[in-house]
Amino acid sequence: CSSGSKPRNFNEGENNIRFRVTDHSGNEMFREVKFFIDSKKPKIHKVDPKSGFANGVFRTQYTEDNLKRITLTYGNDIGGMISTNLTGCLSGEKQWCGKNVSLVNYNNQEIRYFFTVIDNAGNSVQSRIVKLDVDTQAPIIRNLNFTIEEEKVEFIINISEMNLDSVEYIDNSDIRPKWKRLCSTLKNEICKKQITLKEGTHNID
Repeated sequence: CSSGSKPRNFNEGENNIRFRVTDHSGNEMFREVKFFIDSKKPKIHKVDPKSGFANGVFRTQYTEDNLKRITLTYGNDIGGMISTNLTGCLSGEKQWCGKNVSLVNYNNQEIRYFFTVIDNAGNSVQSRIVKLDVDTQAPIIRNLNFTIEEEKVEFIINISEMNLDSVEYIDNSDIRPKWKRLCSTLKNEICKKQITLKEGTHNID
């Protein structure tokens, strides 16, 4: 025949195949081809963050022996969707890779994001879409006052923060200083709390 076609099964990974064609006189012609077999799709195990707030740091855990590219897509309908490739990601089992992006244009908005993992054979998988609120601004302490009455100290702190988690203090004069919660909510941007301290000098942050 002048041509032919027939399917064959080959091993996963790189294959180096040689073809030989002979005629009735024993003359031979050889041709070599190389190709890569990857029938397994990548797996995405986890994404981070998966709930709460986004500050610009996104990570994913994945399994892929022949990684080509990982893409992070994030944004919303207001500011638009952005896709960016991660760098330095390694092939292997349960690998972590991430990227830090600027979310300034999405501050105080809700965004959605997902990862796409692609292997060298063109197989791809997309993570689930996660929705998060964006908070890129640090809290602002506008004013801090305190009054002392014997061993009791009352703090009145004016704070500007839409998404307050906690207001904490640490007494550096303690034998074993540790952070303690002062407020978990604000009333009219004010954290007001009274604590009891031992006699002596106190250095508080």
